[in-house]
Amino acid sequence: MEDYLIHTKDSFNRIADAFDEEDSSNAILQWMRNTVYEIYLSNFSKGDKLLELNAGTGIDAVYLASKGIKVLATDISNEMIGKLESKIERNNLQEMIRTENISFNELDNISENSFDGAISNFGGLNCINDFNILSDSLAGKIKPGGKFIAAVMNSFCPWEIFYYMLKLDPGNAFRRFHKEGIDANLSEFKIKSFIFLRKNLP
Repeated sequence: MEDYLIHTKDSFNRIADAFDEEDSSNAILQWMRNTVYEIYLSNFSKGDKLLELNAGTGIDAVYLASKGIKVLATDISNEMIGKLESKIERNNLQEMIRTENISFNELDNISENSFDGAISNFGGLNCINDFNILSDSLAGKIKPGGKFIAAVMNSFCPWEIFYYMLKLDPGNAFRRFHKEGIDANLSEFKIKSFIFLRKNLP
């Protein structure tokens, strides 16, 4: 595993205990999450089986399970997966949600195939900069005609540019355009994040 992914794993492990509380107390995040849910439910339905990347503590997986959609939830953070497994046991969701503690580059280790789709929420995919391995892996996991829905951070954010230019800080104003990635804040920790253009996608 590359060094920056090891650091990412460690950072998410450290915030796992507080993740759900911080998420639920953030009104903007809740609005964004509900918007993503509308998109999910317009493309997937009861009985479908999804592969989730960067599942975190399983907030989305539990929601989808409540709608009759089965989820194989994957995440690089063992602490995040542990939180999800506690939810699975507490809510008797063993038939609806399974977990795998793996990174994006290890999806080929999953024996299961024929998913109706794959999902990735809240910028998890911005933690990688080479989509070739992931693209090949997903092509082998998703059924023909299946869908991949990902919420990612894009390279152009007007309010961020405006904010930093007002502070006479052009370096941060245009930081999303750095091809080598930027250090993004994750609670009190920093993780390497890549903001990509459409041309970066396979």
